[in-house]
Amino acid sequence: MDGSPWSFDKQLLILKEYDGDTQPSEIDLNWSPFWIQIHNLPFNQMEKGTGEAIGRRCSQVLDMDVNADGIGWGRCLRVRVLVDVSKSLRRGTMVRGLGSSPRWVRFQYERLSNLCYICGRVGHHDGECDEPAKLDEVTGKKIFEYGPWIRAQADRRFGDKS
Repeated sequence: MDGSPWSFDKQLLILKEYDGDTQPSEIDLNWSPFWIQIHNLPFNQMEKGTGEAIGRRCSQVLDMDVNADGIGWGRCLRVRVLVDVSKSLRRGTMVRGLGSSPRWVRFQYERLSNLCYICGRVGHHDGECDEPAKLDEVTGKKIFEYGPWIRAQADRRFGDKS
């Protein structure tokens, strides 16, 4: 289970441990773990406490890619969280540093399968989306709030984390 998320034919495959006693209809398959890369964090916030605070905004924090001192070195801070895939993915969040104004940090998701660039939900693409696309008032072209930029390449640094 540690190696998830998995995909098959560009579709997210969600597996859940089964206790043998639960009714199949009661099993919630809307949650999948993902490594989220948090980009644009100041260096003094590339640490475990900040990662946990940001990760809790998404949902439950499962793991973090930091060294033994709780510091994340590199171009981003990696946090593994449970994501409700029935909802739009978060593109980022605002964070406030010590004595600085709030800044936007963007998220990228590792091993992200099929994603709709209109609604931001996993499981279909924009050609299959039921939600109407927003249109630019001047050009009339579709405005996509999501794009290929939300997909991240795996960036393992500390330990054997996948």
